[in-house]
Amino acid sequence: MSHCTHDHTHSPHHEGGCHCHCNSHSHDHVHSSDTHKPSFKVFIPDILSGLLLVATAVLAHLNVISGALPLCLFLISAIVTGLPIVIDGFAEWRRGDFMNEYTLMILAAIGAFWIGEYPEGVAVLLFYSFGEKLQDRASEKARAHIRGLVDKMPKTVAVESADGSIREMQPKDVAEGSRIRVKPGMRVALDGVLEGDDAISFDTSAITGEAVPRTVTPGEAVQSGLIPVDREVTLTTTCRLEDSSLSRILKTVEEAAEAKSHTETLIRRITRWYTPAVIAAAILLFAVAWAVIPAADFAWQTWFNRALILLVCACPCAMVISVPLSYFMSLGKASAHGVLVKGSTYFDAMCGVDTVLFDKTGTLTTGRFRIDGCRPADGISEETLLSLAAGMEAQSSHPLAQSVKDAAAERGITAAAVDDVTTVRHGLTARHEGKTALAGSRRLLADNGVDVPQDDTQTASTEIHLALGGEYMGVIRLTDEIKPTAAESIRLLHHMGIRNIGILSGDRKAAVQQAAEAIGADTCLAELSPEEKYGVMKQLKAEGRRMAYVGDGINDTPSLALADVGIAMGTAGTDAAMQYADVVIAGDDPARVPQLLRIARSARRVAITNVTFALSFKLIVMALGACGLASLWMAVFADTGVTLITIIYTLLVLK
Repeated sequence: MSHCTHDHTHSPHHEGGCHCHCNSHSHDHVHSSDTHKPSFKVFIPDILSGLLLVATAVLAHLNVISGALPLCLFLISAIVTGLPIVIDGFAEWRRGDFMNEYTLMILAAIGAFWIGEYPEGVAVLLFYSFGEKLQDRASEKARAHIRGLVDKMPKTVAVESADGSIREMQPKDVAEGSRIRVKPGMRVALDGVLEGDDAISFDTSAITGEAVPRTVTPGEAVQSGLIPVDREVTLTTTCRLEDSSLSRILKTVEEAAEAKSHTETLIRRITRWYTPAVIAAAILLFAVAWAVIPAADFAWQTWFNRALILLVCACPCAMVISVPLSYFMSLGKASAHGVLVKGSTYFDAMCGVDTVLFDKTGTLTTGRFRIDGCRPADGISEETLLSLAAGMEAQSSHPLAQSVKDAAAERGITAAAVDDVTTVRHGLTARHEGKTALAGSRRLLADNGVDVPQDDTQTASTEIHLALGGEYMGVIRLTDEIKPTAAESIRLLHHMGIRNIGILSGDRKAAVQQAAEAIGADTCLAELSPEEKYGVMKQLKAEGRRMAYVGDGINDTPSLALADVGIAMGTAGTDAAMQYADVVIAGDDPARVPQLLRIARSARRVAITNVTFALSFKLIVMALGACGLASLWMAVFADTGVTLITIIYTLLVLK
């Protein structure tokens, strides 16, 4: 991302940075569509089943009901809450997946009824069903963060016709290049360029998570999803709805919801052997006791009950529900802060990163240049120098050109009248007062026979050298401003244990070194082509580095694709950068990088805590059950109770 000495080829000049549930199935019956919105109504069957369970148990204990009636009522209670579980279980068995949590649940419930422990059999199904629906409800809250963007988007767009009349159209029907009007307080439905003469403040919180409004000047791009704060605005659309920023963001989120983290995938792989191992252990416990204990002393019901306790307790629901939930909650949390992660797998990858590499221009710097100084040649005034430069840059929208024009306007300097402006290698040529004018790099002037003073070479600023009629006019120096949060972002990454933070840039060495010193980067490499950046990263990867790369331009795409985690800046980021990135920051704030790392580590920490807690508790109860010291009710709690605890813990920590 460079603008090496204002390499004014206006292609190079523009190029660069300025610019559960459980198991191997996916529980499609629960999460197959965003249209599924769990509400209180889904808990009604479980509530009715629970009330019937309690009433029947109390009445039977008081001998108000007896005989076959309690069994019938318990069966009704079990069917009300357990039928969906049985249906889902059969669906998985038809797919050839016999060893899942449904198998454990159904076997445990049937076994409890077989030995006459009817309340425990109902409780196994009831608590599992309740925990599953609670997890679904929690996941829906996370999805709501994402869906809220779509729900709040305008259903119609005010399109201005050629005759000035306004007609309402659906966003999907608006063509690229249309003029649309957006009233204050309404969201922008399509990407566009701001028209008019005045700067406008936009609320960007829906996209970036920032509460501070962003000022956009005429000619600047405006993302879909932004809201004009104080007045109506007119935009010229730059794409159709399906290609807009918000559409790309939502597509990213959809991909994220479908992707699985390494930890989650590992747990789901474990359940494939965990379930048969548990069933085998339960059978073995009963078989060994039957073989060892004399027939006269063998109480088959006691040992069958112990085998059931092992089955119920060992169900992996807490693990295979809480882990996906922790990652999905984190995806929602990240998206609410303007960080779009294309899958929870990249949370795991981010936790393993030991090296973070940044592009410079547009990523760590604003891409907006300010005049750092003018050095006119002898006999030439600054006004003359700026006037000629502003005239030659008048038709360019490049940030360097815009900075020159802004500086001239602020000083009340009129742009010189020039014609025949032509883009050439390393700059521009034009005609002014019958003479050839040059503006660009030192090489441009040298190639045209103009001598440039040698003492101007040692500077970190970007330079625009000017000449007129073969005579050197002077140099304008511009500095790309470091983003306000860049240095603090690097400090936070260092504080979080990232020891290798560097800058890879195509800009000049002095400029890159100055930026590295300003933000506290550990290393920097300058004057790199995209291929050279890729080569540097490939070498680091060969050395065993786990890397995240942060960039925003098309020349960053090889690096973004190679990195363990590629992070694209979304505001100024190109489509190519966003396509090849694993994470898209819907804004241009480098502070989102340490924030992403913090969220990723929280997700991993919660997942590991839940798994450790669930396994530890289960192993204790399983051991007690095998020794006859734990009841079936304890086993039920070790399964569904622990599941509820891990869900609640996840919700509280990742809220």
